[in-house]
Amino acid sequence: MTLLSICQDIARNSRVKVPSTIIGNTELEAVSLLQAITETVADLLKRIDWQELQAEATITTVASTAGYDLPTNFDRITNETAWNVTRKLPMLGTTSAKEWQNLKNATENGSTTVDFYRIRGSQILVYPTPSSVESLIYEYTQNTPVESSGGTAKAGWTVDTDVPRIDAFLVELGARWRFKRLLGKPYQEDLAQFNETALLKSGSDGGRRTITPRVRVSNGMKWAYPETVAAPL
Repeated sequence: MTLLSICQDIARNSRVKVPSTIIGNTELEAVSLLQAITETVADLLKRIDWQELQAEATITTVASTAGYDLPTNFDRITNETAWNVTRKLPMLGTTSAKEWQNLKNATENGSTTVDFYRIRGSQILVYPTPSSVESLIYEYTQNTPVESSGGTAKAGWTVDTDVPRIDAFLVELGARWRFKRLLGKPYQEDLAQFNETALLKSGSDGGRRTITPRVRVSNGMKWAYPETVAAPL
């Protein structure tokens, strides 16, 4: 479904004039539809960890350099995915401003057994400052929920043939209630359907983890425990 086809479906559902174009169209319906669908993809980008938008970044450290630029399409880091691949140890973060200053100023000789990281100023900062070349890796969510008909990812809609990289049906549901609200039409039923569908999608996108009663994984190590636990008498 393209930007144009999604907006046309919403217009039909809302029983208003169906636009023949969206981008560059100054008519009220087209302007309102573009605003509604733009707000929707921005909302869904933050609301759900879309598997379609997950990516992996690698850092090759430089001696005496603590800061490394984030990818240009970076939106947010995926928790607990940062690793020092060279030393085969997880990195701890993201640290708060207070924790970061404590590390830099209260840790004697900058000595730690693991790496810490903080995201600040469009960089990922590493502590302690690397003293040699090492390989770091982390996963993140991209900030490009839209793509061109040719498959080029982008942050927003620019032409009518653009398509969503995320669930098109959910995008339509979100834009529908926003469009009706902009026009002063009843929208509560559409909003309820959108929220319910988004909640289901947030729990299933990328698959669900199977939880077993006997094995737990922590930092790459498996810990076994009894399937039945008896309380002490």
